[in-house]
Amino acid sequence: TQYQLSLLPVRLFVLKEIIFAALWGTFIAIPFFPIARVLLGTSFATEHISWATVFLMLFLAALCCSSYLFLATSLLTRTDQTRQLWMRVNIPMIILGGFWVPWH
Repeated sequence: TQYQLSLLPVRLFVLKEIIFAALWGTFIAIPFFPIARVLLGTSFATEHISWATVFLMLFLAALCCSSYLFLATSLLTRTDQTRQLWMRVNIPMIILGGFWVPWH
């Protein structure tokens, strides 16, 4: 990290880290679709899917997650602050985002 920071400006280094993590997460998630198709068969309907849109949305979701994780790791200075991050940021986002709301 120190060597890369000696060559690149800090903003470019942060952008590189976020984009690399997003690309890595996207490429790891791509095999979900063929595996789901093989395991679920016709229950996993893929006839009317726009694959370009699926991959774009997958990349954008991974970009959002990687930028949030980079923000969280840059804010924390000690590992014991993780509990505070969960209590003050993550749990309210889960509750207000409707994660625990029943479908019906």
